[in-house]
Amino acid sequence: MHARAPILLLLALLAHLALYGHANAVLMAAAAAPAASSECIAPNGEVDACVLVACDAGYEPVPGADGTLYVSAGARCRRCVAGTFKSADTLAACRSCVNAPRAATYLRNGETSPECVYECAPGRAGAACVSVYLLLSAAALTLAVPALARFWIAINRLGRVRPKSH
Repeated sequence: MHARAPILLLLALLAHLALYGHANAVLMAAAAAPAASSECIAPNGEVDACVLVACDAGYEPVPGADGTLYVSAGARCRRCVAGTFKSADTLAACRSCVNAPRAATYLRNGETSPECVYECAPGRAGAACVSVYLLLSAAALTLAVPALARFWIAINRLGRVRPKSH
């Protein structure tokens, strides 16, 4: 099948909508498509000719066995896999999330925002998923520096004090 055929069919179906009205041409996924996250258009309500026209946010289209978006050929919508998202009801593919640091793993399928949920690798914590050892070292250093400074000042003052003569 020519690459433009699904687009031409979609245009023909839209023309059918314009001529014969919306009531018998738009079928929701519950009636015709294999996933509740899709919408298809069928002329005169013919489910066999139903063409996938949109997938909900968080879902992307999967062409049927013949490479088309005919529902009868197996076209469907599937959830975006973990690490990807789609924010609009379109036929666009899911896009990669970019908010997790290197030492993290994305957790949820079907994300609708580029700010995807992630979890730090074991032994790492915080928004940047840094090493717990590094976090503890930084905390210890933060606490130790003022104490060392006070100790140094005290030692320095002792050097200036002269012992009392008897």
